Amino acid sequence: MHLQSLSTVSLRWRDVAKSTPKLWSRITDQDPLHLVERAVHKSKDAPLDIKYNFWGKGNVVEQERYLWVLSAHMKRWKNANLFVLQASEALLRTLATPIAPRLERMKLHLWHRRVDPPIIFQAAMLPLLRELDICGIPFEWEAGELRNLRVFKIRTIPRSLNLSLTQLVDILRSMPKLEEFGFQSDGRLLEDDSNPGLPSHHSVTLPHLKRLVVLTETTEVVDISSRLRAPACQDIALRGDIMRPGLPLHLPEALTRAVGHFIPILRSSWVPGERIKMVADKDSTSLHSSIAKLNISAVFRNRFSTHTAEIPHWVFDNVLNQGPQIEMDIMLSGPATEQLVSLISRGQPLNLTRLDLSSADGGGFSIIPYLSKPVSALGEP
Repeated sequence: MHLQSLSTVSLRWRDVAKSTPKLWSRITDQDPLHLVERAVHKSKDAPLDIKYNFWGKGNVVEQERYLWVLSAHMKRWKNANLFVLQASEALLRTLATPIAPRLERMKLHLWHRRVDPPIIFQAAMLPLLRELDICGIPFEWEAGELRNLRVFKIRTIPRSLNLSLTQLVDILRSMPKLEEFGFQSDGRLLEDDSNPGLPSHHSVTLPHLKRLVVLTETTEVVDISSRLRAPACQDIALRGDIMRPGLPLHLPEALTRAVGHFIPILRSSWVPGERIKMVADKDSTSLHSSIAKLNISAVFRNRFSTHTAEIPHWVFDNVLNQGPQIEMDIMLSGPATEQLVSLISRGQPLNLTRLDLSSADGGGFSIIPYLSKPVSALGEP
């Protein structure tokens, strides 16, 4: 029940509603503007929890009035979840450079195409900010008081990212307490240092990072992941369109650059005698233990390509080559399934506790005669 209705139940309830500012501190896009103004007034100095999604609601003028009312009380924001369409120049810069000393969590998705991007967080005051999720608008970055961030996520649309790889690494370097980093982009980083031969001082160590997600439509997933050193990271998801025409990349070499430095961390998390589950799908491979997770995805233009076997093959040879028990699900198609089992068993017996082919199709079951060979023959070409 809305507080406006609640306060009409009885005089007692009305007095409670009026005298309890915290009851008015949660503001959503379900509230009409006049009630928002009333809630902001009655909440007095209480920290504000704001959830506002303009997608498909009202018009730009109404949105502008709504957000100006809220931005006037930005110093009281505690949690802000904002999905905004077109915004005026003044409002856009106000939202992009908040003075919010109480703000702890912020999700700012501004779907606004501009020629001159704002500088995000320039002169911002955000000493308590712990979680930041930004998406949608072109921006230039100047790190302000973000050294206390625990969660940092960037999602971009084409032509909306005005960052180079070096700048991204420098931004992460200013966040030593980071525990989760997510980067999702349909575009490309600015050209400057996207060179696999960069010296080691261009990497960054994030000692508290536990979760890493990098999803791109290009080979930049390799460039970004290879710069990150995260000795505590146990949940890793990487995806890139690394087989796109015109972007040749040797897949095993790319996997070594992107994932190789995480292998000792993953192995150290395994409990002795633990069974590791491996799932090989048509465009991704995942490992799951009781503690750690690894997911590697690549887009293949031809789902029947034998390239689909290369990722699980690399994982088996480089991550699982110390003999843990493996529970394997194979969901590849056509000759890739047979090729995978042939490759990973070459020269060594498979330490499998379960092999599930129930989702394989287009010839996947042809590996059954292969697996029925004597162990001594499994390594034969």
